[in-house]
Amino acid sequence: MHPMLNVAVRAARQAGRLINRASVDVDTMQVTRKERNDFVTEVDRASEAAIIADLETHGLDVQQLREVLRGAHVLVDRPELYDAWRFPKSRERLSSHHRTVDKQAYPDLGLKGPLVREKLHGRTAAGTWIQLEKTPASMGKGFHMPGINDLKHLVDHIVYRTTTSNVGPWGLSGLPEPRPMSRTTCYCCYMRTGQGHRRQRRQ
Repeated sequence: MHPMLNVAVRAARQAGRLINRASVDVDTMQVTRKERNDFVTEVDRASEAAIIADLETHGLDVQQLREVLRGAHVLVDRPELYDAWRFPKSRERLSSHHRTVDKQAYPDLGLKGPLVREKLHGRTAAGTWIQLEKTPASMGKGFHMPGINDLKHLVDHIVYRTTTSNVGPWGLSGLPEPRPMSRTTCYCCYMRTGQGHRRQRRQ
């Protein structure tokens, strides 16, 4: 198993307990610095772990979870995950994904984290979608001046437009929204990109 995934899946077993404990015992929460004026708490890590654990529970294996960390666009036929993945630090974010969904009722939600970097998820007509991005963007409600992360996010978008591969926290994925990974067809989608065939030839 990929070291990051191994840590995340093992940590997921404690995710719910950590979030519940933090809500009633804030003083004991461990906090570390991520960037200037930006801190990572146990709840941040538990939130990330819970997402990875949910994806594993819904049928994604280690190879597919690795693709998720590279930025694959994932469809899960469980609409309740939209609310389950709304964590204390989740924020509404603008995106171009699944435009036919009512964004007033179901806004897309972003979450920063040390493993997922930027988790973005929202509703589909029949379930929930999720995608991890390399660079957090500050796009949301109201006007704001673009920052350095917005410019980096734009560069990532240019990479996508030129390669048709999403830029994820830990690499590139050939499974963007037009050819997504889904709970029932993720292995077939993975093989169609050619990545699975290349992997088989190397073995």
